[in-house]
Amino acid sequence: MASYRFMAIAVALMFASYATVQWLVTPRQLMPDARVPSFHRIGTSDDPRENYDPNGSDGDEVRDSLRRDVLATANDLSESPCNDYMRDRYLPRRPSMRGRG
Repeated sequence: MASYRFMAIAVALMFASYATVQWLVTPRQLMPDARVPSFHRIGTSDDPRENYDPNGSDGDEVRDSLRRDVLATANDLSESPCNDYMRDRYLPRRPSMRGRG
């Protein structure tokens, strides 16, 4: 009698533990929270490449001037990468090995 009771309790605990593990690892949808920002697509097309303007302004004049300067410098560097001024400004000089002995 005791062995049947033990087997019944063991089987019940196995089912309970299986159900608990399944409940813990099942993904659930998160409830909306006002503290978490929501992102939505802005534009008329479903293709994000058509809605994206990499040089578009966000209304901040300082950021726009910095964006224009970086774009102009990148264009200059791509047009003449061996320009002495650009090379000296953007590529670090390696220390000379002369004089060591």
